Amino acid sequence: MHKNTQYASRTRGFTFLEMLLTMLILVMVFFPLVQVLSRALLVGGETENTNLALGLARDKLETIKNTSFTSIANESKAPIPGSDLFQSEVIVTSPHSKLKDVEIIIYWQSADGSELNISLKSLISSYIRI
Repeated sequence: MHKNTQYASRTRGFTFLEMLLTMLILVMVFFPLVQVLSRALLVGGETENTNLALGLARDKLETIKNTSFTSIANESKAPIPGSDLFQSEVIVTSPHSKLKDVEIIIYWQSADGSELNISLKSLISSYIRI
């Protein structure tokens, strides 16, 4: 009976080697998972900035459409009022005397410091309303 008591007391806990292997397996599983989650958060932020830039480009295009045809002109790259992150540029070409090709480019810095941009193009014509 004394032997059974000794055997039972030895099998109650885990050995150091078992604990070490368990920790190693947990680290091998969770470390890549944490990296994937942190990358997903970074990509989510970039997607949000892209959506904001597209909205700013649409707003700028609507503003240009609501101005007179003769005042539509190039605008050099400049910060957007009210935004520290974004800059805009407008490039206007005239393939025809009553037609202008307008391109709005919105620039911003990504989390890694590289410059990203999105552009929106539209044709605007001069016509007479009757």
